[in-house]
Amino acid sequence: MLNTRGSVTASRLEDLRVKLENKGLFNISYVVVNHQGTYSQKKFHLLKERVSEYITVYQQDEQQDDVWTTLNGNKDDFLIYDRCGRLVYHLGLPYSFLSFQYVEESIKIAYCENKCGNCSYTEPDIDVICENITKKTDEKLSEIEPKPTGTTEILHVIYSKLLPFEVQVLAFIETLL
Repeated sequence: MLNTRGSVTASRLEDLRVKLENKGLFNISYVVVNHQGTYSQKKFHLLKERVSEYITVYQQDEQQDDVWTTLNGNKDDFLIYDRCGRLVYHLGLPYSFLSFQYVEESIKIAYCENKCGNCSYTEPDIDVICENITKKTDEKLSEIEPKPTGTTEILHVIYSKLLPFEVQVLAFIETLL
């Protein structure tokens, strides 16, 4: 099982995507950022097979700056961005295990909270959906502080693959198949 950690995370991310859509949370972009190493690049196709076409798998070029390093990320980290591209949560181990609720609850918070007031990028019926997300979500994650990171050209490359005005979830997964 140890050698399949990347594939387990990728397939569980697909399960989470479906679960959140069934709850009415749409317009969320999911991106898996594969490790930049040679082995991970060779196994890229296996990682891509583990997720649906609704999750983008981003393969880094060996010549570019490493996305993981640039965004201060590590293997199995999740970075959750709001609709305006602001980092809301940076979850590392053990908070990034998808068997726990931290990633799911972080996505819900990024989806439902309007940090800067009325947001023109939200859907008209979002209030009805978000009413079902209780304040318990906020309590569960109150001890996790987001790690600030700078905007970089690498992030712009990733964002160019996403639709505008969506909540974005970046998952750093290394292919260990």
